Amino acid sequence: MSRIYTLDTASIIEISKLPEDVLPSFWSVLKTLSLEGRLFSPNEVRRELEKRTGKQKLHEWATKRLNIFVDIDSRQGAVLTELDVKYPGWIDASRLDPFADPLVVALAESQRRILKCSSFVITEETSANQRGSRKIPDVCRAIGLPCAGLWEILRQEGVIL
Repeated sequence: MSRIYTLDTASIIEISKLPEDVLPSFWSVLKTLSLEGRLFSPNEVRRELEKRTGKQKLHEWATKRLNIFVDIDSRQGAVLTELDVKYPGWIDASRLDPFADPLVVALAESQRRILKCSSFVITEETSANQRGSRKIPDVCRAIGLPCAGLWEILRQEGVIL
């Protein structure tokens, strides 16, 4: 069974810090996953990168290096509705600033349901370890969606540096 990965904003920021010449195996895996359509991130993550990084233009770097950004469709919208019921207030449509966390989880969960494959959320967030927490790892655990840090991609893909 193939695995797919959904990246959050913090993970893309971390990826940008990893030099390609020092970690070629890591970059090769990311490029392969991207080309195979197994690496995703919602467009809201790109908006967060634009907002947070300003002059660094990290969103342009990520778009060029990782062709992974997708629009949310009705299937992810259905998962967002489920999450909104379970975590009231986590999804705020009136928010003007980008907030990708719910969209990252919804994208990963909908991909898991549609493609019937292993789907991982890749985030650098840590669990709050509190019932009802709205942090990505806590929501993922509550819905049974695997969630790990960036290096988990290499573990899952069997890459040893």
